[in-house]
Amino acid sequence: MEVSIFLAKLMGIYMVIMGLSLLVNKKHYQDLVKDLKKNPLMMTFGGVMSLVLGLLVVLSHNIWTGWEIIITIFGWLAIGKGVLYLLLPDFSNDLVKHFNTENIFNISAFGNIVLGAVLLYAGFIL
Repeated sequence: MEVSIFLAKLMGIYMVIMGLSLLVNKKHYQDLVKDLKKNPLMMTFGGVMSLVLGLLVVLSHNIWTGWEIIITIFGWLAIGKGVLYLLLPDFSNDLVKHFNTENIFNISAFGNIVLGAVLLYAGFIL
């Protein structure tokens, strides 16, 4: 349970800040996505980081009950993203660019803020 609380706080803070950043700096992030193809190191580094962080979460917190399931799902999604970026970088790049729209950024931003708030509530209040 202590690991769950720590990860809920960590991920909650990160997600709220990231969601706000996506709203405030939308153009910056859209430009980053456009530049992925020009800089394969960004895609590789993103894949490595996603894979390592996802593995850290899943290996320390593979809980499939209660609110803790949110953390586990994010861990598995990070692993999937990392594997996809590393094994299929061209496909990943095309997929990411396909979702590089203002609507997707707004949905992602608000989703991050809401899920981050849920994790913050679980980590600090429950």
